[in-house]
Amino acid sequence: MVANIDVPADYAETPLDYAINVLSPEQAGAMFEFSRKVYAGSILPFREFELARALIAQINGCLACQRFRGETDIPDYLEASGVDASHAVHRNGPGLVEQDYAEVREWRTSHSYSARERLALEFAERFSLEPDPLGTDAAFWETLRAHFSDKEICELALAVANLVGSGRFAHVMGFDRTVCPVGDSFAAVERAPAIAAE
Repeated sequence: MVANIDVPADYAETPLDYAINVLSPEQAGAMFEFSRKVYAGSILPFREFELARALIAQINGCLACQRFRGETDIPDYLEASGVDASHAVHRNGPGLVEQDYAEVREWRTSHSYSARERLALEFAERFSLEPDPLGTDAAFWETLRAHFSDKEICELALAVANLVGSGRFAHVMGFDRTVCPVGDSFAAVERAPAIAAE
């Protein structure tokens, strides 16, 4: 079985394509439009964004998302979707090296990350795993607001919400075994908004 739902043989290699274009084009189109907006318009420094994304990929268990590398895959995804990538988040400073990806689950003990990067990682982890206590942890919010502007916090929260949702969708549905909704299946993703608009 190529996914956790029945997928016709014609879509065996691209089950996400089937979900987007046949089963739920309007809803999937909206989900991927949100994704494009997050990648194309975030003001966050790229390392902070990409560390949060990489950690969420591991928390979600999304295999394809774990293979994703923002520095090369974000511009490919946006450009394949017809979106100008010249001001996208991957342009907001230096990227990650493979050691950063390898150590992201051990961010609390790694010496590779700055104070802001650690806060972005903590926010992403807690948003993903324990949102109730995160929302009421006054000490954490005081520290976060000392390092991030309110606009940055809002954009971090929106990015994390998108990444948690889209990654879990791909993983739970079993689509990450063959494609990633952002990295591996640009053509499938790009067709969704056009179909939704018909």
